[in-house]
Amino acid sequence: MKQSLGIILTFIFISSAFAQQVSPSFDCGKAKHDIEKLICGTDDLAELDLYLDQVFTKKMGMLKGNEKNEFKKSQSAWLKSRNECQDEPAPSETYGCIDDNYKTRIKEIAGIQYLVDFYKSKCAKDSNVCWEAANLEMERKNFAQAADYYGKMCGDLSKGCFRRADALEKMGKKKEALDLYQKGCKAENHNESCAGELRLNPKPMKSWGGYYTSNSGSVFVRENQDGTISMNMDTVWTNGHTCSWSGSGKVVKDKFQLIPDKEELALPKDEQCKPAITRKGNKLSIDDPEKTGGCHGRCGIRGSFEDEFELQK
Repeated sequence: MKQSLGIILTFIFISSAFAQQVSPSFDCGKAKHDIEKLICGTDDLAELDLYLDQVFTKKMGMLKGNEKNEFKKSQSAWLKSRNECQDEPAPSETYGCIDDNYKTRIKEIAGIQYLVDFYKSKCAKDSNVCWEAANLEMERKNFAQAADYYGKMCGDLSKGCFRRADALEKMGKKKEALDLYQKGCKAENHNESCAGELRLNPKPMKSWGGYYTSNSGSVFVRENQDGTISMNMDTVWTNGHTCSWSGSGKVVKDKFQLIPDKEELALPKDEQCKPAITRKGNKLSIDDPEKTGGCHGRCGIRGSFEDEFELQK
């Protein structure tokens, strides 16, 4: 991880020569730890650090004696935990680890409202930041406000619109939610949107149809009128690498037989993806027989489709 983090830090310091950086609560000129250097070169993290310092200082002013000493000790322990983020296996996970640490600490000290206020003030200037505010509102079950924030990002059907639909469904506004789910499913073949549509507008399934999930991702299986089924698979692994594949075929006993489309057949044989898919009970098992073949080419370098997915009811 240290080698990867070093590369990122080099890029950040080169970039900082051309862009004004947000200053965190500490002196970046004296930063020694790699995590501190990463915070200094990343505006989002620097802003969180500055906000946490404000929250921490305010809390310190409210404490006396032993309580104050214990609070200082808890902050030192937290800093140690934050710096352990350098041990994450991938740069994107290092950023996520630091980000999560700051959010958790702010909530511990001042409560979730302070974190909501932080992102709410930024959301007015940058709609992309509304995502964070919306997620926090969902966490505290303020679905109406969350739906409003997600609506600001509804241009991205598979993200903002789906999450808005989820919030609307939790509010009991099923008709509005169904409309958004249907749009996301039809326009982008977005698995979670298709699952939402199926949940609010259930249809009897004769074969493998339905929404399957695992820790790595999801599979949505649609039953077609001609007796075939269409599959859409999306997985996201802890290393940040993703896989996406879709195809149609028929079920023979407990196995899926792919019917390659023209685009797939036009590819060289070693680039064609032919996953081995079986079903047992309510679970789909997916395997890539060639391991480094065409299916692997639909993934990031360390991504994979191989997993067991369970039908959600």
